Amino acid sequence: MQFVKQKWLYKRFTKQSPNIKLGFRNLYIFPNIFGIYWLITIIILYILGTNLEVNFTIFLSYFMVVIFLISIFLTHFNLHGLELSSADQNIKFANSEINYEIIINSKICRNGLRLKFLNQLNNFQSIINFQGYKKISITSQTKGRGIYDPDVIYGESSAPLSLLNCWFYWKPISKIIVAPERNKGEVPFQYFSINQDTNISDSQGISGDELKDIKAYQKGEKKSLIYWKILAKSKILQTKIYENNYKNIKILQLNKLVPLEIGLQNLCFEIHDEYIKNNLYGIKINKEIDISPNKGYSHYLKSLYLLAKFNK
Repeated sequence: MQFVKQKWLYKRFTKQSPNIKLGFRNLYIFPNIFGIYWLITIIILYILGTNLEVNFTIFLSYFMVVIFLISIFLTHFNLHGLELSSADQNIKFANSEINYEIIINSKICRNGLRLKFLNQLNNFQSIINFQGYKKISITSQTKGRGIYDPDVIYGESSAPLSLLNCWFYWKPISKIIVAPERNKGEVPFQYFSINQDTNISDSQGISGDELKDIKAYQKGEKKSLIYWKILAKSKILQTKIYENNYKNIKILQLNKLVPLEIGLQNLCFEIHDEYIKNNLYGIKINKEIDISPNKGYSHYLKSLYLLAKFNK
């Protein structure tokens, strides 16, 4: 079955899409090695039966033909109707294992599905029995920093009789985002000072911890700052003003005295450290602040995405 991995073949039958529903247009079936031996055995038995005029041998060859035809039907419909879609991908790190997540959905029980990225040396991800909604990960080769299109996913099944292989190709669209490897090193930084009387949420879109006051809502302010309890009682839009608990916010910078990749690796380590400590931080790579100070998981992902796509 090595021919299924030939570039001229899978390029012709692969379509890039966010999801795929398997059916007659994208499923292909062919006898495997055991199936080929099965067919050879049928031919030999039939020839022997006709030459020796042994009815039992002829009957046995016919019986094996029926089993083979039933196997074609069962093997195809083991995958027919199966739906696959690409999930939202977590950001990966360079030189570490990359797991690409996809979602499979089936209304009936399926058996013996195997998935992998085509033409890569990673192993198959096997799913023995499944039904319903399931998220799985397919291992990809390690990659350097950057943003990548996923390779073609090859899926196959020979269940239930193992006489034929039924397979498909699919190229999902969710990109693989690889941030720099985390290595500790010198990272220059500066402090971004905020006045004690300044509302952080107004100046940088950051919410403090303690409610200081309320004011009339102004167009363009974040909906998360609206005081919903007052709105429910008085039908008047009011927004919250938070106490400024952050006099100095660290702005992490790219160390330009070392090679670019090393500088990005050191910066990635510091970003991760600030995220773990739940600190406010911003990032400055060029003349201006590339990412305004903030904290939390979404800010962390935004920072890693910046490092992954950065080009000097």
